[in-house]
Amino acid sequence: MADFAWLHGRAEELVAAVERGDAARAWQLVAHAKAEGGMAAAEHLMVELCARVRMVADHNA
Repeated sequence: MADFAWLHGRAEELVAAVERGDAARAWQLVAHAKAEGGMAAAEHLMVELCARVRMVADHNA
């Protein structure tokens, strides 16, 4: 499996963009991840976002 540690900061930015409702920035972050690391990097970033959403949902339940 590839090392996506370089995406950590970008995952934080993606979460913040989603929280602000900034869809354009969220798309931009995913597109840049894909351009820099391929589809696997973009998928990894989206999985990170889904995991964060799940953690928040579980916390708020």
